[in-house]
Amino acid sequence: MRDYIPILARSTYSNLPESTYSISQTFGMKTTYSFAALATAMVSATITPKADLPNPADVQMRVHYAGTGCPDNSITATISPDRAVLKFIFDAFQVSTGPETPTSESRKTCAFTLVLEHPAGYQYALESALWHGWAQLDDGVDLRLDASTFFASEPPAATSVQIHASSKSGSLNWSEGQVFTKVDEVLAFSRVYSSCVPESVVFLNTRAMLTSQDPRAFGSTAEENVVTSLDLTLDWRQCS
Repeated sequence: MRDYIPILARSTYSNLPESTYSISQTFGMKTTYSFAALATAMVSATITPKADLPNPADVQMRVHYAGTGCPDNSITATISPDRAVLKFIFDAFQVSTGPETPTSESRKTCAFTLVLEHPAGYQYALESALWHGWAQLDDGVDLRLDASTFFASEPPAATSVQIHASSKSGSLNWSEGQVFTKVDEVLAFSRVYSSCVPESVVFLNTRAMLTSQDPRAFGSTAEENVVTSLDLTLDWRQCS
């Protein structure tokens, strides 16, 4: 189990000029935080970087977010000690559908601006996305979770991953509510890497959406004992 390190994440509702990226935090080699549910507890750990990863002590990250699914103070952002996995915990990324539920509640979005600083000579790409959460889906109701990334300094070329949960998929009884963990991997040949510069700005767009073929059917991802989370695994490599 990884011990994740908290990242200071702030909400924003306007375009962010570079001068506003002032909430950086440098992480030491021996102090990490262990994440359990929505609480964090300090632990001690020594990080040994892998050969193809930058020195973790030299990697910093800053996060801004905005959207209908992430009001102020509703996101917990953490990073693994080896800087290979980013975790986002959503307190309000919940969608629902039903006969008397407003249509706007069936779709939520959250847009992130991630500023990643690292040693020169390294670059990274999105390798996979893991969504964890809970869903109750009546017959005819489908849930889709999307995540796409693109770099601010690159020509528009997004890397997208998509998770689909259907009331007709598998042998699970979705109508009673199910905890799910689903992974989508980006194939190696389609990964888009950052430039070989010490700082990169990457935009992450996430979306949760319920669709229903029956206007009388219900669906929801709201469960007080299960939080929705997104883990993004980064594929680091040295620049050639």
